[in-house]
Amino acid sequence: MNISIPSIRPGKWLFLAVCCITLVALSILFVSSPLGQEMIGGGGASFGPALQQPQAKIQMIEVEIARVSFEEAQQVIPFHIPHPTWLPAGVTLQGAHVQPPNWVNVFYGHTPPQLGVATGGIGFQVHRGDSVGTSQIIGTEGEEIRIGDIPAVMEWVPGGDTGSIKWAVADFHYQASTSGLGLRREDLIRFAESIE
Repeated sequence: MNISIPSIRPGKWLFLAVCCITLVALSILFVSSPLGQEMIGGGGASFGPALQQPQAKIQMIEVEIARVSFEEAQQVIPFHIPHPTWLPAGVTLQGAHVQPPNWVNVFYGHTPPQLGVATGGIGFQVHRGDSVGTSQIIGTEGEEIRIGDIPAVMEWVPGGDTGSIKWAVADFHYQASTSGLGLRREDLIRFAESIE
């Protein structure tokens, strides 16, 4: 009576060995993770500092930035706050936010603002000193443009009316933004170019 044992090719042994090692490694990582520890009751084995993940703690600091008039903002900001020489039709100065001594945000909107209705706006901010980082509008990519003869980066939501332009002059960083006014990208560029 002949009994034949199926043979496994050497390449399959290597594949099976790699799969087993990968499965063991992933199991160890999972068990040592916070989620894995929670699922197994918080006990579990410790696999040493190399496999332990540090617990990051993020503290949110909320700072209320009061709305002030343009004149009040200029009283507490030690540099000249520029203003645009062009605004879209029906849009007027609504106020400013300041964080003395190096940051101001001036904003414009419809007059009179519609109470209880979210309305759009247009505005700019100026920061003096080192760049503090900037946010990016989701769904956009930066496009290099010029504000007069100054290099700038523009982000614009395709098919929308939301965008921003960022540029720097000497020690000052500027950002002009708009949303909800039905403006075109050309309008935001015109607004930014008129800031003096």
